[in-house]
Order: sequence, then structure tokens, then C-alpha cells
Amino acid sequence: MRLLNAFGWIVLYVVVYLFSMFAAGIGVGIVVVVTAVLQSAREPDFFKFIADSINYIIIAGSLLSLFFFWLILLLRRKQPLKALDLNRNMASGRWIAAVLIGAGTALALTGIMSLVGIEHLLPDDVEMLAEFVSDNFWLSLLAIGLIIPVFEEVLFRGLIFNELRAAMRLWPALLLQALIFAIFHLNLLQFIYTLPAGILLGVLYVRWNSLWAPIAIHVAWNSLIICMDFFLPPLQEGHFWTMLAAGVVLVSLPLLFNISPATQANGPTE
Repeated sequence: MRLLNAFGWIVLYVVVYLFSMFAAGIGVGIVVVVTAVLQSAREPDFFKFIADSINYIIIAGSLLSLFFFWLILLLRRKQPLKALDLNRNMASGRWIAAVLIGAGTALALTGIMSLVGIEHLLPDDVEMLAEFVSDNFWLSLLAIGLIIPVFEEVLFRGLIFNELRAAMRLWPALLLQALIFAIFHLNLLQFIYTLPAGILLGVLYVRWNSLWAPIAIHVAWNSLIICMDFFLPPLQEGHFWTMLAAGVVLVSLPLLFNISPATQANGPTE
């Protein structure tokens, strides 16, 4: 019964997300149509506009989803910050460790995918992901580097994972939330790396007892990818090995030098 109840809430959260993204797409579409009419322009191509404005839709849809999630938790008589483990500060060492793990994973993954020639193995998926990156650096950094990581961690670790681990044992819940996280991305390329990434983010969330941990890792990961896409020149194969090695070093640093102490420096905030 508890598991059925958990799946019911998970379905509700997913439906809220889909509704929010649909509403955001319609909203920005209305804006461009009205603007075109006022400017006496030719009839706009709605689907082209959606493709060109995907980052605006992501921002609007994610923020709308977060608002509804917050409202649902309040209606369930839960304190949102406490329910999502956002009321717990992390020790400074853990913030540093999270950033190193996120940045290192981004470097290592980029190096691996480049070495195996992922653009040749899954060209459609690579092209689709490229469409999400706007020509505007700051817009891409805001949407993909910040908003998406916060939204996804709230949804998958803060809501879905917590519902599952309240209804089943920890490890099955951990694996299931990672699988849902991977399927959510709707393409094989991202499925390959988001499945283990979902497990890693879930493990560190449990170990560090704060949703800020996976958020910091996710933000560092996505932000570094955006910066590399915009500012890194074309690289040769030798550079990919260097990138992979640098990533492994960054991920290993928190373990080698115990950057993230087991004790928590700061308790829950108000």
C-alpha cells in the first residue's frame, strides 16, 4: 500500500512537470504571435519558435513546476525546505568536494565520449542535445547550468527518491530513482550516463544528508559543459586523454585528501 501511494505521488509530480512545460510552451508561443501581429509581421512558424526558444521554455516550465511542487508539499502539510532537505547547510569542505566531483565528472565524461566517437555512434542524440544550447552564453548558463540542475534534483532526489525510500528499502529506491531519472531524458546517449550519475547523486544525497550536495554537483557539471561548449577550441585526441585524466584527478581529490569530512559543520537553518 505504501509503495502504491508513493507511485501515485510520483505520477502526480511528473504530470505537474509535463503540464508546466506545456503551459510554458503555449505561453511563450502566445507572446511571439501577439508580437508578430503588433509588428505586422508575417505569420510566425510556431514550431520553429519553440525550437528557437527552448531555453526560455525550460526556465519558465521549471520555475512553474517548482512552484507547484512547493504548493503540493504545503497541501500535504509538509514544510517544503525540510521535506526536501534544503534546510540543512553543508560544511565548506563538502561544497568544495561537490564542485570538484561535478567538474571532474564533466571532464571525464567529455573525454570518454570524444574518445569513443559518440558523435558517430549516436549522431541524432548528439545533434538534439546541441539544439538545447542557445547562441546566448548567459541564457544557456542560466537555463542548463543552473535552472535544470536545481529543478531535476528537487524532482528526482528531493521528491521521487524520498517517496520511494519511504516505501521500500534504500538500495532498490536508489536504483529505481536513477532509472526514472535516466528514462526521463528520452534519448539513449543521456540514458547511458545519467543512470550511473543518478546513482552517484542519490548516494551522496543520502551520505551528506542534504539536497544541496547533488544540486552543487549537478550545477558544476552542467555549467562546466556549457563553458567548454562556448570557449574551448576544437581539441585533438591527445587532449581528450588529458581531459579524462584531469577529470579522474578532480573526482579523486575529495577522497584522497578527505575534503568532505564525515561530520556536518552546520545544522538545519530556519
